[in-house]
Amino acid sequence: MLRIAFTLADVGRVRIADHLDPMWEIVLSLHQLGARQDRTSPFRSWATWMRTIARQRVGAAAASLYDLAPPRRYFPDFLTPVPTTACLDEGVDAVLHVPRARLSRELARAIGDPHRSPWPAGIAAAKPRHLHRLGASLHTYHANALAPFHDQITAQLAAHRRQLTRRLADGGVDAVLRNLAPGIRWEPPVLTAPYPVDLDLNLAGRGITLIPSFFCQGNPVTLADPDLDPVLVYPINPPQHWMQPQTGAGDGIDRHLGR
Repeated sequence: MLRIAFTLADVGRVRIADHLDPMWEIVLSLHQLGARQDRTSPFRSWATWMRTIARQRVGAAAASLYDLAPPRRYFPDFLTPVPTTACLDEGVDAVLHVPRARLSRELARAIGDPHRSPWPAGIAAAKPRHLHRLGASLHTYHANALAPFHDQITAQLAAHRRQLTRRLADGGVDAVLRNLAPGIRWEPPVLTAPYPVDLDLNLAGRGITLIPSFFCQGNPVTLADPDLDPVLVYPINPPQHWMQPQTGAGDGIDRHLGR
């Protein structure tokens, strides 16, 4: 269970990101790619497209990133830097400038001894060649897995933000926190949500940034390091059939969808 303790000051410092964070979407979409998708999953068609049409273009990048951020109870916080940004280049640049000590510490927590494999060992040691590969993998994955569906994904965010705006206008922050996503409960002064481990996050006047996520499914996600600026990434729950061809995205998508 995740428990986030608010003070009165924190309620006044709730910030809602007006964008999808590309770094969170990269990591969370990787986890969806590795998950078993049943027929009702909104990511079933996307995952099938990734494993077939896009496989040659994105396979190596996806595998490299998956090795660093497997879908376990913890993945490295440095892959989803704060503050949140809508700009992929800014996010990647923040990842590539994480101090070596933090890289090593977080990778050890995520995957055990990173030195058992040359790839995570190079990242843990902040070797330029490996960091260059990490940056290239992030860009390649985003360009081939997420960018082709930019219009569809941002349309879902726009619809979600319209709901948020109505709730904020009608009931203030309290109404927003009470209706974030299924399973998230707001009983002032504590926000609770299902979580793979017991985690208490005391905001202590810092406030929190709420980050809507397209590829987050089920439980919300937060950063493991309590000293980082608090965030809560929560699912916007796209409809099952959101995936439609984007004009100019290429006939590979059209073929997969039978168009």
